[in-house]
Order: sequence, then C-alpha cells, then structure tokens
Amino acid sequence: FTPLRSDNVFVLNPVLELEMNITQFFRVGFGAHYTLVTGVNNLFDYKDSDFSSPGAFLSFKFGWF
Repeated sequence: FTPLRSDNVFVLNPVLELEMNITQFFRVGFGAHYTLVTGVNNLFDYKDSDFSSPGAFLSFKFGWF
C-alpha cells in the first residue's frame, strides 16, 4: 500500500498553431507547444523537469467554416 501524497503544481502550456483551409469544409493545422510544470515537491523522486517538455502536433478539422 502506497500512501497518497498531494502537491500544489502550476502547469503552463503555450501553443503556436498554423492552420490552412484545404477545402470549404476541411482544414489542416500543425503546431508546437511547450509544457512547463513548476512546484513538484512531494512526488517521490520526480522533479519539475520530468514533466516539462516540448511537443508538436498535426490536426485535421472537418465542418463548415
């Protein structure tokens, strides 16, 4: 049995995305983000940098725009 631990953390996730209309009802987007986590203190041997990282994504959107 592992005892429950609590911690107060702050997460910031800024995103930059470019989106392009392919047709009247289809868009493609791509972008990047960075997840910044601070305040990790009571989670075993984890630290802020274990949860903070950059990332990228590709999105497909369908509908009438």
